[in-house]
Amino acid sequence: MHQAVRAVWKQILKRVVQLSCSACVVAIAAGAGDWVYGLLLGTGVGLLNFFLIGKRISETVNKRKSSKNILIGFFFRFVILSLAFCVAVRYDTVNIVSFAIGIFLVQIAIYIDFIWGFKQHE
Repeated sequence: MHQAVRAVWKQILKRVVQLSCSACVVAIAAGAGDWVYGLLLGTGVGLLNFFLIGKRISETVNKRKSSKNILIGFFFRFVILSLAFCVAVRYDTVNIVSFAIGIFLVQIAIYIDFIWGFKQHE
C-alpha cells in the first residue's frame, strides 16, 4: 500500500475507533445492547470496505491492476456489505440503524478530520 494511503488509513482508523467506542459506551449506558452489536458489525464492515478501497486505489495508482480487477473488487466489496446486512437483518440482537451508523462512521470520521484540520489551519 502507498505510504500516503497508509497514513490516511491510520488516521481514519484512529478516529473511527474513537467514535465507535464512544457510541458503544453511550449505548451500554442507555441499556441498548443491540445497538452495540450493530455498531460493532457496521464499523467492522465499514473499516474493511475502506481498507479495500484504499488498497485498490494504491494498486491502480501504481498501475498494477486492470479495470477488470477493479470491477471484481467492487463486486467483492458489495458481496461483503450485502452479507453483513443480511446478518444484521436476520438476528434480533443487531440493531439495523446502529449497523448503518457503524458503516458510515468511516465517512463521518473523514468529515470530522477534514473540518478539524481546516479549523486548525485558520
